[in-house]
Amino acid sequence: MYVLIHIYRIKKQNISSFLRVQQAMSHMMKQHGAVDDATYRTNECSGIEPLTAGERIYTRISRFQHREHYEQVMNKVEKDRRMTVLMEEMERYIKLEQLVKSCSQRIV
Repeated sequence: MYVLIHIYRIKKQNISSFLRVQQAMSHMMKQHGAVDDATYRTNECSGIEPLTAGERIYTRISRFQHREHYEQVMNKVEKDRRMTVLMEEMERYIKLEQLVKSCSQRIV
């Protein structure tokens, strides 16, 4: 199993728009072959800058069979114009410099 994890800081006034975009991205990731793709509201997360009163943290986890499968799916996703449009919209709701991204392979 191989996972792609994104951790987002979202201002409360942008949550509904952010979740709408996440739902569309999740659907597209699965269309292109991801095993699963889901967004979670994160209740606790250490090691990142403290939140302001007007922010929430969300975590998106995309699952793939293995690293090569991840690369194949992402290659398709990156060529899909719909994803480009969604990413451009997403940039209205997140600060890219605060985005945490992790690609991890299951070993145990």
